[in-house]
Amino acid sequence: MRVIKVLLVVGLSWALTFASFFASSSSGEVYRQVVVPRLPQLDQELTEVGEFSYLTKLDTGGQAVAFDVFFGDLYVTRIGARSSGLGFVLSWQHAFSLWPAGRAAAHRDRKWGESTMLTLSPGAIYLPYARDLNVLIPRGAVSPWLKVRIGEALQMAGVQVGPAAVEQAAREIANEIDAVTGLERNRQSLAWIAFALGPIQFVTLWLFFVSLLMLLLGIFRPWAGVFGEKGIELLPYVGFFGTLLGMSNALQVLGQADLSDSLSKAVNLGPIGSQLSVAIETTKYALVLFMIATLIAMMIESYTSRREQASDTAAQSAPLRTPTKAAEPAQARQVREAGR
Repeated sequence: MRVIKVLLVVGLSWALTFASFFASSSSGEVYRQVVVPRLPQLDQELTEVGEFSYLTKLDTGGQAVAFDVFFGDLYVTRIGARSSGLGFVLSWQHAFSLWPAGRAAAHRDRKWGESTMLTLSPGAIYLPYARDLNVLIPRGAVSPWLKVRIGEALQMAGVQVGPAAVEQAAREIANEIDAVTGLERNRQSLAWIAFALGPIQFVTLWLFFVSLLMLLLGIFRPWAGVFGEKGIELLPYVGFFGTLLGMSNALQVLGQADLSDSLSKAVNLGPIGSQLSVAIETTKYALVLFMIATLIAMMIESYTSRREQASDTAAQSAPLRTPTKAAEPAQARQVREAGR
């Protein structure tokens, strides 16, 4: 019976964890609810930045925004920004027709491309609705990324432009991407989901529910309370395991970074910071649940103590009853009297 009860507690805890993650698993709401409705108002909006200018346009059926970049009257490149499922993507498409014939043939594969800024990837099949946040391009690296793309397009077109002008244009377009697409708000939304719905958090929350249910069962079955207390003690260790995992992944990313390239260093700060945030937040998450579980355990222990004390007091105050002699059967009485 004990094994059956433990399995029921484990299954119920899994169901509660699944329900909690399912209720909190929305993502990209900032982009879909705030950004997409206002995109039509920004269509065909022209902004000048020194020698450059960019035209804000709708793309992909109004679900994404694009910036056509011009140098004077020369069309240079198109920069796109869109929400893609559980992530956010930047894209570029150079003005391929403006390149000289020789360069066009040599760099045909560099006509267009995409770079994922951040994603929420599924944690594991057996951890439903758990998500891993991967920041591939941090907010501060968008401007250097744009500088490389615009400079590359100008170089392929054979146009010489000073680096200061390209940097200014890249910085302005980066700010416009943030303002138009709600990039920072979207990142904060996804970061909160990753903090609350990561794989380590799934295991931590499941262990939290198991411990609480075992403590409640321990009110009636003392052996279950022991299991609940041991489960609470394991909560910080699960969070610490998430810390080790995040730090290990961050060091792997750091080892693969090209420190001689300024853009590579800026871009690699994203994954490193993402993994370090996992390292810190998992421990913080586990400690918060540990404190809540400890407080509930103290309340249950206090209730159990009062209950036992009341039971002992009632037993001590009950009047002592002297055992009464059982009535003698009539047949046995007749036999005894006949013997006399």
